[in-house]
Amino acid sequence: MKVDQLVGQNEVSGKTGIVVVLASLAALYMDSMLTRLLSSIGLSPLFTSIVFWGLGGAVATIVYYNFAIRYLYAVDGVKVTVERVYHKKPRPMIEFMKRDILFVGAAEEARNKHGKMKTYKAVRKTNPNKPIAIVFKRAGEKQMLVFQPNEEVLEAISEK
Repeated sequence: MKVDQLVGQNEVSGKTGIVVVLASLAALYMDSMLTRLLSSIGLSPLFTSIVFWGLGGAVATIVYYNFAIRYLYAVDGVKVTVERVYHKKPRPMIEFMKRDILFVGAAEEARNKHGKMKTYKAVRKTNPNKPIAIVFKRAGEKQMLVFQPNEEVLEAISEK
């Protein structure tokens, strides 16, 4: 039995999309003004261009993660798959076998019990489900997935 859950904001409405684009353009305009101010007080062009591209990249990242990205959790009889969904196209993020799961619970408890490890995060602030951590072994090392499954997905993971 395969269980799927799509997590994230639904498609953005036209009005919201226009507001997001205008806010992004305003942020980039303010970024441009800041770099002009920095160059007018004598800072090097290299530094001001680094500031411009750094802040522009930060704005793009915020818009991307808050409005464009969703996650698809899928559990079948033997594996757990998480995909990023961007423009209705799923892109693989992580996949592991259910038999390789070592721990399911809170992220802090997982870190205390298993130490520091590579962590994949597939969470959304707007999702009401609490974040759950899964520690699993892959390629001989422990890794962790933090995600927000519903009860149906959690039950499918717990089934052996």
